[in-house]
Amino acid sequence: MSVHKLQPDKPEVPPAPPGLEHINRYWDPRAGMVAAKLLPGEFYIAAKEEMLVTVVGSSMAVCARDERNRIGGMVHFMLPPIEEVTDGNEVAREVLSYGSAALGSLLEGLARHGSKREDLVVNLVGGASVWPSHAQTARASVRFTTQFLENEGLQVGEIHLGDTMPRKVYFWPPSGVLFVRNLPVFNGTIKRREDSYIEALQEQWLSDETGTG
Repeated sequence: MSVHKLQPDKPEVPPAPPGLEHINRYWDPRAGMVAAKLLPGEFYIAAKEEMLVTVVGSSMAVCARDERNRIGGMVHFMLPPIEEVTDGNEVAREVLSYGSAALGSLLEGLARHGSKREDLVVNLVGGASVWPSHAQTARASVRFTTQFLENEGLQVGEIHLGDTMPRKVYFWPPSGVLFVRNLPVFNGTIKRREDSYIEALQEQWLSDETGTG
């Protein structure tokens, strides 16, 4: 009689932090921990042993770690694709407010867990000119993010910006390890996700402009 070795059950995924229940979280057997996978427009705070994962093309992944408390978070965003935006004009200020809100959600989430800005190290990934239709927005997102961090006096760690390749991002807040892997340009899923996010941003922009939001 043959004996089959039973496979151990996957560990149960603990509840997400309040307000972040919509994030896709799962047990990653290779990492040996829970992973949270972010889509464009999402952010997550990992106050426990969790890995943060996302894929960026023209969009940005901003990964922040509290060196003292060994917690961290990630936000995946890009600016609305408004053409002919120049520094200092009214359109620029309104567009950049979307980026400020995205990065602000990350910093405020960490602050709620006791993080202080002087303890944060921020890593930047993305902003690649993968597709011509997104190239201008990618460059604008990179300029905005680097300027935002400088204005806020935040320490910058690793930088993986620009180029022409999409990237998969793995971030372990407890250790601060960041792993970035280039992906094929012809990966259609990445572009579909960014197109969907851009469409949502444009709808929000129009809603704010017309006062119907």
